[in-house]
Amino acid sequence: RQRGAGAHLVRYESLMLQEAETLKALFGYLGVDSSPAAIDIVRRGVAETDPSVVSAHRTVADPAATVGRWQTDLAPDVLEAANALFARSLRAFGYDEAVVAAR
Repeated sequence: RQRGAGAHLVRYESLMLQEAETLKALFGYLGVDSSPAAIDIVRRGVAETDPSVVSAHRTVADPAATVGRWQTDLAPDVLEAANALFARSLRAFGYDEAVVAAR
């Protein structure tokens, strides 16, 4: 809030579901090359990460499948507690009531 328009918010789900657009906006904010070629270099670099490193950290084959997974993976009591604890912060970051109370 203090930084206002001077801040740039990158949401995980945006990076997973709209990778190129999210990177372009981020690079533009940072003042670095945001051309399709620069974005492609970064995307290829991620794709070429050492498979042993990736497999040690990956929980699903498709990273996009991790978006919203908390809604089904958390036990109902844990989900309720998380919603109670994080609702205010989620709203502050622009998530609506449907996301905060999802299940």
